[in-house]
Amino acid sequence: MKQDEGKTNEVEANPYNRKKYWHTADVMPKSVPDADSGPAQPDPEKKTGFDYANRTTTNSSNPNVLSPSSTATSDKVEDSPLSNVEVKPYTKVDYKKRYDDLKRYYDRKLGEWSNKEGDLKAQLRDNRPKYTPPKSADELSAFKKDYPDIYGVVETVSHLQSQTEMKVCRKKLTL
Repeated sequence: MKQDEGKTNEVEANPYNRKKYWHTADVMPKSVPDADSGPAQPDPEKKTGFDYANRTTTNSSNPNVLSPSSTATSDKVEDSPLSNVEVKPYTKVDYKKRYDDLKRYYDRKLGEWSNKEGDLKAQLRDNRPKYTPPKSADELSAFKKDYPDIYGVVETVSHLQSQTEMKVCRKKLTL
């Protein structure tokens, strides 16, 4: 590891984009930049998870494949926070069971909502005020006292109707 400290690795372009017009020597980077380089001071006590300086590429057709020298060592795995996690094998998802569970839940909620709506409508019907129109003179005077605006509108409408009927009657009598 100490022998590789001063060396930089050359970046190899993606083989699918290797002959593109924008891949020229003056545009492509010559080395992999280190995260600890730059204006900030590196933290010597900070442990990094993956060392880019030790990454070497092979001459295989896939440039993303790492050589055997870059695999994790046992001490790095033991220090990893993921080493305490249990690895469970992949189990195939049962989509029919999932669909059935979701359908059952939806049907149950739909039933609850419809029951709630029915209860609210029943409460609305029960709490609706019972209206009986005034028929006697006393009831009519009490209505006029309680609701003067409504009484005025009703009186105006009744006068208009009686006037139109009077005009029709006069026309019939004059013929």
